Amino acid sequence: MKFLWMGAMVFCFTFFALSSTFAQEKPVEFHYAILLKGEKIGKILLRVLPDPKSQEEIYLHQVQTLEKMPGMPAGTRIEEATLFNAKQKKPLRYVVEQTFAQQKSTSLFEFQYQKGQINLVQKIGDTVTQQSIPLQGGVLDPLSLLFLLPQENWETEPTHSYNLLNSGKIVARLLQKDVAVPTSLDTFQCYQVELGKEGLSQIIYLNEQEKLIVRMESASLAGPVVTLLEEISPLSVFQVPELITIQPSLPAQPRSLSETSEFTEKEVVFPSQDIMLSGTLTFPRGKPPFPAVLLIAGSGPVDRNENVPQGITLNTFSELAQRLAECGFAVLRYDKRGVGKSGGDFASSGLYDLVEDARSALEFLTAQPEIDPQKVALLGHSEGGTIACMVAAQSPIASALVLMATPARSLVELVKEQITYLYLISGVKDSRVIQEAIAQQEKIFEALAQGKKDVEGVPIPLWKWWKDYLHFNPQEWFQKIRIPTLILQGEKDYQVKTEDALKIAEILKQNGVAYELVIFPNLDHLFRPVKGEFSSPEEYLDTSRAIPQEVFQKICTFLKDAL
Repeated sequence: MKFLWMGAMVFCFTFFALSSTFAQEKPVEFHYAILLKGEKIGKILLRVLPDPKSQEEIYLHQVQTLEKMPGMPAGTRIEEATLFNAKQKKPLRYVVEQTFAQQKSTSLFEFQYQKGQINLVQKIGDTVTQQSIPLQGGVLDPLSLLFLLPQENWETEPTHSYNLLNSGKIVARLLQKDVAVPTSLDTFQCYQVELGKEGLSQIIYLNEQEKLIVRMESASLAGPVVTLLEEISPLSVFQVPELITIQPSLPAQPRSLSETSEFTEKEVVFPSQDIMLSGTLTFPRGKPPFPAVLLIAGSGPVDRNENVPQGITLNTFSELAQRLAECGFAVLRYDKRGVGKSGGDFASSGLYDLVEDARSALEFLTAQPEIDPQKVALLGHSEGGTIACMVAAQSPIASALVLMATPARSLVELVKEQITYLYLISGVKDSRVIQEAIAQQEKIFEALAQGKKDVEGVPIPLWKWWKDYLHFNPQEWFQKIRIPTLILQGEKDYQVKTEDALKIAEILKQNGVAYELVIFPNLDHLFRPVKGEFSSPEEYLDTSRAIPQEVFQKICTFLKDAL
C-alpha cells in the first residue's frame, strides 16, 4: 500500500527537470530556484555540455536538490541527475539519490538502444538488474519529456503527444503566446505550455527565441510551486560528473524459464473490459492438465513480476512462479492495465477495474486446455489479496486462496498509521508535526467524500482508486469467503500489521472456513528479512535481501493439500 501524502509530492517534483536544447559555443550553467509559497525549498543546476569524448553531440546534465519539503520527515533529500543526448532525443542515464530516515540510497538507470529494443540496466547498491523493453518511438521517462518540449514547433503544431515508458501518454498544449514572464534576469516573451496528465498539471513558460524554459508553475498538496530561472553563467571548467557517468557492469543474462527442463513459459494476451492485458503463463514439467495459480500483485503500477517500472526491481512474482512450477503448478501472472505490455491507463483506473482484470485473468487461465479448471487457486499480495478475496467471493471458479500481507482494515486507517510510523522511525517525535501531516491527508479524504477531484486546486492523483477505497470495508468480503485459505504475514510489516492477519483468521474461523495462519518473524511487507530493528521504505530497494525458502515451502505445501 502506498500513501498519497508523500507519494504525490515526490511524483510531482520528479517532473521538475528543466532543459535547454540549443547548442552553445561555450558551456553554460543555468540556475533555477524551486519556491513553495514563496519560500525556496530547492534548486536546479542545468549544464549544457559537449560530449567530452566525441566533442560532437551535445549532452544535458541536470541536478535537482530538494532541501526541505513540508510534509516530509526532517532530513529528507532527493537529488536527481539525467544525461540526455539532445541530437538523438534519447536519455542515456538517470540517477536518483535519496536520503530518508537517515538512510541514503542510490539508484541508477542506463538506457541502451539496439534493434528496436531498449536495454534498461538498473543498479541499486551492488545489485545490477536489466530488462529489455520494446522501443516504440516515445520518450522513456517523465524527465526526458521536458528535454524535448523546447525543441517542438509550437507555431505550427499547438499540441504534442508523448508516450511515457509503461505509463500511457502525456499531452502538452500551447495555451497562449507572447506571455510576459518576470524573472530575476529579464522579461521574456514566451510561449505558455500546459503539460497535462491525469492527476497532474503544470504550466511551463518557454522562451521562443532561445528555446529555453524560463519558468514553471505547478501545484502540490503542500501548496503552489514555482520553479524559475535565476541566473545563466559560463562554465570555465566542465566535465560530466562521476555520478552520472557510472558504467554498471552488465549482469549475466538471466536464464529464460523456457530454457529449463523443470518448466516452460509462454507470453499470453487476454481481454478485460475494453482492453487487452499481457502476461506470462508458466507450465511445470509433466503431463497436463495441471493445477494452477493466478498471481495478483499489490498496489501501484506494477508489472507481471511485481516490479515498479524504473523503480523497485525485486522480481517477486517471477521467482514465485518458478517455485510453484517446480511444485507442479501452472502459474499466470500479468501486467496491470497501463503497465508493461498491457493496454489501458493505470492512472484512470479504480479498485473495481482491477478486480475485473483479475476476474478476466482467472477465466482465461481456467479456459486453457493444459489447466484443470477444478484445481485453481488465487494468490494475492497486499492489495492483490483484497482483490483475490473479491474475485473468490463473486466467482465459483477458485478452489483455494493465499493471502500475503493483506489488510483487514480500511485504507484511511492504514494511511494514518503509516504516516505516524514513518515520522517516528525518522526521529521526528513532535506530535504536532505528525498531526499536521495527517491533517493534510484528511483534507484529501474530505474532498473525496464530497466528490471532488482536487484539494484546494491541487488534483488528486489516482482519484478513482482513492474514491473506491474511501468507504471500502475489506472485512465484508472476508465474510463471503468459503474456500480453504492460507494467511501469510511478516512480523515487521509496517504497511499491513499482524493484527490484520489475525482479524482475517478470526472472521474465517467464525464462519467455519478452513484456514491456516503463519506469521514469519523479522519479515517485512515484501516478505524479506529486516536487517535492523525497524522496517523502512529504503530497505525495499535492497535487492540483496531474499525471500526465505520457508515462505515458498509453506505456499506449495498448502496448495498441494487444498487443490
